[in-house]
Amino acid sequence: MTAELDNDYAVRLSTEQVAQLAELLRGDGLRTLQFDTVKGRFAVTLGDASATPVTDAPAIGAETVCAGSVGEFLTSYPSRGEPLVRPGAEVAPGALLGLVRTGLVFAPVTLAADDPRPATLTRILVPAGTLVGYGTPLFEIQRH
Repeated sequence: MTAELDNDYAVRLSTEQVAQLAELLRGDGLRTLQFDTVKGRFAVTLGDASATPVTDAPAIGAETVCAGSVGEFLTSYPSRGEPLVRPGAEVAPGALLGLVRTGLVFAPVTLAADDPRPATLTRILVPAGTLVGYGTPLFEIQRH
């Protein structure tokens, strides 16, 4: 098990706390537990930390669409292989971009409907199958 720290953020965990986190991960069948803070990202990973995806920051001037819940990020319905949307596609306000699965519950990730302008999906910031936290940037868009 490894722990990863970004920036100069200090996290102090006792041996018992690390063991508890590892047990929670194993018990829930998860590989990574990630915390995003104002100072950076802290991830606890079972196994090889080099396999943990690191997301590039969004381009300047771009907007991001973030996860509204915690779970596994999906770019398609589990029963279909076809992505809900691809980079370069124009998306309308309220359009379904992805899903976050927590157990048997699928939370939709949509383009906010409070801005009537359409947008172009420029990048998917997180690989499908990644465990994401509330507020994790998932998509980068440019409004028209």
